Amino acid sequence: EIYQGFREVCEPIFLSRGYSFLEKGIFPLVENGDTKPEELPLIPKERYQRMNQHFERTGERGKYMMRATASTQVCIDFSSEEDALKKYRVLQKLSPILSLIAENQNGLGLAKDWKKHLFRNQIWRDVDSIRCGYFDGSVSTDYSFCAYAKYLDRHSAIQFRSSDTKETSESGLGVSDIEHLISVFFPMVRLKKYIEYRAADSMPIE
Repeated sequence: EIYQGFREVCEPIFLSRGYSFLEKGIFPLVENGDTKPEELPLIPKERYQRMNQHFERTGERGKYMMRATASTQVCIDFSSEEDALKKYRVLQKLSPILSLIAENQNGLGLAKDWKKHLFRNQIWRDVDSIRCGYFDGSVSTDYSFCAYAKYLDRHSAIQFRSSDTKETSESGLGVSDIEHLISVFFPMVRLKKYIEYRAADSMPIE
């Protein structure tokens, strides 16, 4: 209902100016090879500038992820650690299947060395191996919030007030530090105050 309300307000304005909404997993002109990702602007926030600088050092496709990908994001509540981790394991195991079912692309290809399907997944696999994909041991039945937290604490966080990264264990972590730390890791399924699931491409609501 919230999304439909947004469309009812915005769509007439877009249409009156000759624009329309298009839901895709990859920006179409980039997917087709007509536009390079670096030709697209970043969201104008320092946070994204810092992330972009970091991902230039960790993989080849951060520039695609930052500028030219869109997913359907679903947030799932949980009632306890046990409930959360059960849902977390199930969602991780379903991710490859749901990614394929919900891919939304033309299949034209970005370059000859790209596989035909799951462009957005191929992009995410070459952004930052520490922050993306699946965390070690995370589908095991003895995984815990503590194990998830230790993984984040063990690796450097992207800092937004300097050009360097630093180990989070070197500083005391307040609530804002923890929220920042969680926000700069992008596993297929992310644990926050809720479970964040981003396996599906952006798709028409129907």
